[in-house]
Formats: sequence, structure tokens, C-alpha cells
Amino acid sequence: MLKVGAALTGIGELVLDNATIKLQPPKEGMHYYLTSLDFEALVQKQESSVRLWRVLTLLFGVASCAVLFFLLHKQYRRHQERRRLRQMQEALAAGGDAVNACVVCLTHTRSCVFLECGHVCSCTKCYEALPRPPRCPICRQEVTRVVPLYNS
Repeated sequence: MLKVGAALTGIGELVLDNATIKLQPPKEGMHYYLTSLDFEALVQKQESSVRLWRVLTLLFGVASCAVLFFLLHKQYRRHQERRRLRQMQEALAAGGDAVNACVVCLTHTRSCVFLECGHVCSCTKCYEALPRPPRCPICRQEVTRVVPLYNS
């Protein structure tokens, strides 16, 4: 119910029907508005809604690009790891020095003697990368001292 003399703003299609003018929804599927707001307030309300949707679109676009970049980067790293493993397998199959290879990285030669266990199983880089306190990769005994190994 509306009070007599209440002001309404209507946006739609005006149609002349038997000497009366009617406001109806547009036939092209456009929006139809009938509100107690004035025209400027209605326009501002619609513009703020448009701004919100633009911000949300931008936010979700950036987020989806970040997720896509992350997935592509992860796939690239996986591809690189597979290629590196395949190259190592080919090198070992071609008569590579598998006997003296580090048991951790399988690429460098063994260059450390772990004491107290006495295992010679790691290169210097892999020994330095072991978590502290270092443990032997073979027997898991704590390494108290490391002696460099020089092959001649």
C-alpha cells in the first residue's frame, strides 16, 4: 500500500493502452525498477553494485591466475625432477660409477667418513644438508665426527 501522493521512481517501458499510460517491464529482457528512491540514489546504488562486482571479478581473476601459475610451476618442477632422475638412470645404466656414488644424491662421489659407525656413504654437500644432529643415512647412528676422504 502506498500513501496518497507518495513519490515513486519507475524505470521500464511506457505503453499507451486505451488512453492510459502503463509502465511495464521492457520486452528486451532489461531490468525493471519500481522504487521509492529518487533517480540519482537508484543510479548510485546500481553503480556501487557494479563496483563491487568489478572488484570481485578482479580479485577472483588474480586468485585464479595465481593458482594456475602455482599448478604450472609445480608441474614444471615435477617434469624437471623426472628428467633429472631419467638422466641419472641412464648414466648409471651406461656404466656410471655407481659403487662410489653418494647414497643420498647419487650424483657426486663419496667423500666423507662418518665416525663412530665408519660408513663412507655421502658427499660433503649431502652431509652439510643433513638435519642436526646429523645421523648416518645407512644405519641412522648419530655422527660424532666426519673425516674427509681423499681418493687418489
